[in-house]
Amino acid sequence: MARRIVGITFIVMSIIGLIFSLTGIVMVWVVKEPLTQNLVSTIDLIETTLEATSSGLTVADDTLTQAITDLSTLESTVQNANDTLENSIPILETLSSLMSESLPGAIESTQSGLQAVQDAGRTLESTMRLITSLPFIPMEDYDPDDTFTDSIAGVSSSLEPNPDSLKALEDTLSTTEGNLVLITAQIRIISRNIGELKNS
Repeated sequence: MARRIVGITFIVMSIIGLIFSLTGIVMVWVVKEPLTQNLVSTIDLIETTLEATSSGLTVADDTLTQAITDLSTLESTVQNANDTLENSIPILETLSSLMSESLPGAIESTQSGLQAVQDAGRTLESTMRLITSLPFIPMEDYDPDDTFTDSIAGVSSSLEPNPDSLKALEDTLSTTEGNLVLITAQIRIISRNIGELKNS
């Protein structure tokens, strides 16, 4: 009797298990189609997103490459400008020295020489007046409208304002030179920052 109950129990349990298995198979068959479609749609979406991301990264890479090229060109241009300005500084120093010392000194020396020429000319003109005033020498009296000494004095006077003008110009050149030094320092900083940006 006990064996019969155990056997019936096993048969009932097997039938219940079979019902659950069939129900599971039917449920999987019912759910499989929408689940598969959702999974395929999700994979398609992921694929589309990855393609868009890949295209975006390609564009970003091209843009960054172009930006690096442009930054390299800009860095080179800025450096060339800085080199040009730095090369101009010694020229300004030379011009400044020329304006403050050499040219004013040359003008003053010229004026001193002209003074000596003027003194000699005055003596020469006096001699000419004396000679031409002698009655036994048949020459026209020496009495020009513009004397040699007046002409020399005019040249010397015209040179008078030049040393001060040159010294004033030297002050301007010195200021310009100082400004160029500051500008080249700033350009060096800009060039360095551009190089660091390019490397970044």
